[in-house]
Amino acid sequence: MKLAFSGFDKIFQFTFSQHVKSRSYKSATIVLALLCFLIPAVITAAMAAMDSADTAVSEPKTQVQRVLVADESGLGYDLNTLAVPGYEAFSGIVYEPAADVEQALSAADAGSLVLQIQNTADAYTLRVILPENSSLSRRDAEGFEAYLNAGFPYVLMELSGLDEAQMATLFAPVDTSDPAPDSDETGSADGFDTLREVLAYLIPYLNVMVLYFLVLIYGQSVANNVIMEKTSKLMDTFLVSIRPPAMILGKVLAICLTAILQFVLWMCALLAGFACGCVLARAVNPDTDLAIVRIFDNLELFSGVFSLPGILLGIIVIMAGFLLYCALASIGGAMAGKPEDLSSTNMLFTLALIASFFLTIYSGGLTGTLDAGNWLNYFPFSAILTVPGLAALGVMPIPNILISLALIFLLALLVMYFAGKIYKMMAFYKGNPPKINQIFSMLRTK
Repeated sequence: MKLAFSGFDKIFQFTFSQHVKSRSYKSATIVLALLCFLIPAVITAAMAAMDSADTAVSEPKTQVQRVLVADESGLGYDLNTLAVPGYEAFSGIVYEPAADVEQALSAADAGSLVLQIQNTADAYTLRVILPENSSLSRRDAEGFEAYLNAGFPYVLMELSGLDEAQMATLFAPVDTSDPAPDSDETGSADGFDTLREVLAYLIPYLNVMVLYFLVLIYGQSVANNVIMEKTSKLMDTFLVSIRPPAMILGKVLAICLTAILQFVLWMCALLAGFACGCVLARAVNPDTDLAIVRIFDNLELFSGVFSLPGILLGIIVIMAGFLLYCALASIGGAMAGKPEDLSSTNMLFTLALIASFFLTIYSGGLTGTLDAGNWLNYFPFSAILTVPGLAALGVMPIPNILISLALIFLLALLVMYFAGKIYKMMAFYKGNPPKINQIFSMLRTK
């Protein structure tokens, strides 16, 4: 196999250089990177601005400017000093005393209400009266009445001699829930285990999405590059100067590297866009409660969950998985005699991804409870989905990760070697692309 892959570096350098220098690659990379940066930044800032506008609109408004107080209970409290949390819109109202209700009604103007306070049977009665000459609406009167109902307990507590600290203690929330068995002295359970379980469940699904996205975009490109010499009449020259497995390896590695560079740039631009969007959101609305802003504000919480070496190895495992699926795509290119045949031969890597996904699901690999010694972590097609999460969370030891990674790379090399053999056999094959059983039959008779 070593001789079969000899000279692949020349194919790699040529293919990588041609692909990176192409105008379509540069345009797609730059345009999508700008979009990945601008879209989250603009959307996050716009959502914060809309949230700020909605908050401003939802704040209680009142047109009440003056309240004439007819205190018939002997309460003797100056309502001008009343401040109720959550009712700041009512803090600018001026309260003036009146001898009785009749005097208050006669002194009322367009922006005034009348408040009658009575004490009967050891109970205070508050009555809000809307004067006939007032320009206020019934809704204004009802809003002021709600404000009084919320604030009158504060009045009674202050008259009873309670200070601010005692009133804060009186209104303190009471937690009646039982503390967790493993909670600390403050009664708050360690949230790292819960967060780790959630991430262990989500990361495999994220891996599937990333791999499917990469394979869907770049798998066709791999197959097209493999079949290129068949359509450009350069196949004979290539088969004389270099062996087919080396040609397949060089092309697949080059396309994979350009794809990974492009994808990493897009992801960095996306993260930078969200980070910039969070900064803009804080500038537009300092009190914003957007989920993405809270995540960036609490990134230190993830420091006790993830393992940095595990994250790096997990990313390498994902890249190795992408290489494996691109190797499968090269088989489709080797089997096809012309570009029109790729529609049928390229089903191989798509079906392999779907089959490995369902295999992992039905074997319990996507439940978030998989241990490091499970066979799914060492079967290459399922390891691509399970190992990155276990590695990033520090659940799987580094030697085990390296073993799984080596198995993925070894299978990718075997697949590309197999693709090179098929390419050589198909060099003299004309007509429709052979079926899988015909391919194995030709290999046995070789």
